[in-house]
Amino acid sequence: LPPPLNAVSSRPQIISITPSTITASPQEVTIIGANFAATGNEVFVPSEGPGAFSNIASPDTTTLRFTLRVTAAGLIKSQLANNPDREGLIATILQNMRIGKEPGILTTQIPLTLTVKNEHGESSTAPITLDMASILQK
Repeated sequence: LPPPLNAVSSRPQIISITPSTITASPQEVTIIGANFAATGNEVFVPSEGPGAFSNIASPDTTTLRFTLRVTAAGLIKSQLANNPDREGLIATILQNMRIGKEPGILTTQIPLTLTVKNEHGESSTAPITLDMASILQK
């Protein structure tokens, strides 16, 4: 049997994400949307493991706030914390991680998508960007 017509409309919906570009880790992120559960929301970020951002409350069922930590950036920063050539090593890492968004244009901004899952289902994906140059240099 097909799901009831209202089943699709009751899934979580992401309207906006602020900030849309992550420039620090950790960084507070706000998702505005619809059909969030009062408790038990989970935000999926592909760069992080399952359950990294779980049991997030939304008292008004339209706003989610959580602290996004970029695990890879934290590991790099901790390894370089006491290195006297920290800045030079970060510059080398950033140069080697540049990816092409368009032919001939390289960037350290990594596009990702978020989804929200709760008792009502799973949202469509919504885009965010990790600005690795900013994250690593802070």
